Amino acid sequence: MDHAMPLSKGIIINLDRLPVDEWGRIFDATGGSRPIFKIGTTIQKKSIEILSEIRNHGEMMIDTRLGEYLPDVDECIEMYKPYDPWAITFQCGNDFVMRQAHFHRITTTAVASVRVVGTDEECRRRNGATCNEVILQLVREAYRQGLTRILCSMRELSVIRTDTISEALEFIVYGNYPLWNMDPGAADALPVATPADALRMGADFIIIGSPVTVARSVTDPVGLVIEAYQEFQKFFVEETS
Repeated sequence: MDHAMPLSKGIIINLDRLPVDEWGRIFDATGGSRPIFKIGTTIQKKSIEILSEIRNHGEMMIDTRLGEYLPDVDECIEMYKPYDPWAITFQCGNDFVMRQAHFHRITTTAVASVRVVGTDEECRRRNGATCNEVILQLVREAYRQGLTRILCSMRELSVIRTDTISEALEFIVYGNYPLWNMDPGAADALPVATPADALRMGADFIIIGSPVTVARSVTDPVGLVIEAYQEFQKFFVEETS
């Protein structure tokens, strides 16, 4: 029996703050077929070369803030085009982006990357709305577009006050769509689950918001990524045996 991971499952990883030579270590450990890499904003020329190599092996790359703060933005956009046929991006100011991506044959999913820094007053000055209003605006727009499954990185939501997190998640999918909170303590309103727990609850994706800041060992953030991938492999072998 083939125990390869179904195309409807995957891990999204933010490689933003990892040295590019560590990316290769993750790629080797996962056999080159998984996970789905979520690339951060610090894309330099050398990084683009590595991204091209990953893409040539069939990987999917997403930048939730594509076009912002990227030194080689034109080249990046050209590289991403084949994987984003609709090129749908929802933006509110420079700090909030929601992106729809089509992962080959994977179910279309909305990936919400919400970066909120500062108070509601500061957010209103930058975006004309409070943190909560901006989040709900993005979510409602996603639903209007027919995107009903939204994944949020808890690390990026952790700076929002607890009542705002609860309200936003209740509106989105909390209780129906499991999220893996990689940063216990930062968002106390959310449960902390292992990758296996999330999978058994029906999660299609696990988001690792920032391996550098949430790794159990600060000297080996890549180990956290590899551990999560191994959990995926173990789960699917058990399910298909």
